[in-house]
Amino acid sequence: MLAVKTVVDKKKNGNKGSAHYFVKIYATLLISMILVAVVFWVAIAPSVAGSSEIMTYGNFATHLVNPLILLADYIFFSESGRLKKHDPYWILIYPAVYVVKTGILGALGVRYDTPFSDGVYWAPYPFLDWSRFGALTALMILGFALVILGLGYLLLFIDRKLARKSQKKEENKNENIIENQ
Repeated sequence: MLAVKTVVDKKKNGNKGSAHYFVKIYATLLISMILVAVVFWVAIAPSVAGSSEIMTYGNFATHLVNPLILLADYIFFSESGRLKKHDPYWILIYPAVYVVKTGILGALGVRYDTPFSDGVYWAPYPFLDWSRFGALTALMILGFALVILGLGYLLLFIDRKLARKSQKKEENKNENIIENQ
């Protein structure tokens, strides 16, 4: 769908198109990747410090390099000023679907035995295991939802700051053009 939209926009606007339809998807991916990094380095890595599984290329790339590259890409190359006040709520959709999917699979008998756990769980992460923590799991999920929402609003704040900086830079550029005429 995005590829078709991109081709249509390119034909219509040439190389000067806008990616405004992509902003919510991009923000969702960015916050999801940052959340994955934070959860891994704060909640999982310390519990298995010294394990050879921790510093594999895959873990390092997934839990540090990719989130940092995506964040840098957003800050330096994205079209800022496109996020709206309520867009951080859209960011909650992907994690909510993940939590529901994990709960359903756990209830159906799927179990996870990861190198980062001390047993077999209903979920890939022990803190999502309803069989282990019961109602406390709901509180942990609510806590993560609030963290995700907070990260979404932090991204909105950064987006608006970048937009103001870009606008100010453009105004200065236009003033210089007028002065040089």
